[in-house]
Formats: sequence, C-alpha cells, structure tokens
Amino acid sequence: MKKEFIRKLVAGFVIGAVCLTGANAKQVEKKYVIATASTGGTYYPVGVGIATIASLKLAKTEKLTFSAITSAGSGENVDMLEKGEVNFAILQGLFGSMAWQGKAKYKGQKKKT
Repeated sequence: MKKEFIRKLVAGFVIGAVCLTGANAKQVEKKYVIATASTGGTYYPVGVGIATIASLKLAKTEKLTFSAITSAGSGENVDMLEKGEVNFAILQGLFGSMAWQGKAKYKGQKKKT
C-alpha cells in the first residue's frame, strides 16, 4: 500500500511537470525545486525520491530535472510556494487547507489561482 501511494505521488509530480512544459515548448532544460522539511523526518527522503525518479524519467525526453531542498516544514513550504521560491512542496493537508481558505495564519491573504 505504501509503494502504491508513492507511485501515485510520483506520477502526479511527473504529470504536473509535463503539463507545465507544454506540448510545443522549445526543449530547453528546466529545473524544478521541491521543498520538503528537515532531514530527520519523512518529507525529505520522500522528496529526494520523487526528485530522483522524476529526473530519471524526464531528463532525457523532456529536459526536466528536479531537486529536493530542506526547509522548516509545511509552514515555510507554503510561504516559499507563495513567493515563487520553489515549484512544488510537500506539506501537511491542514497547512494546505488553511492557506487555500485564507484561515488562521493565512487570514486576509489573497489566494492565487
């Protein structure tokens, strides 16, 4: 079950990355960054795994490479996404929900579509 979840997660990143490049885009190498969390938890090794697999699958054909970076976790990841410092992020569902709805820490912030 865990392997199936990871496969679906990686497939989602790969599909999202391919969609970002566009079908007729000029084949220029594009680099994407995935925000994770500290190296002591689960998010970092999962992010490194996703980045590695996605890069292996997409580097030659689509000229896409991925890298995972450490962060302070979900709260910082939402902030980095907002600022455009990273392209993807792993975060707890509660942080994503609060940011999307503009609640708690994100109250009054306008959501981007």
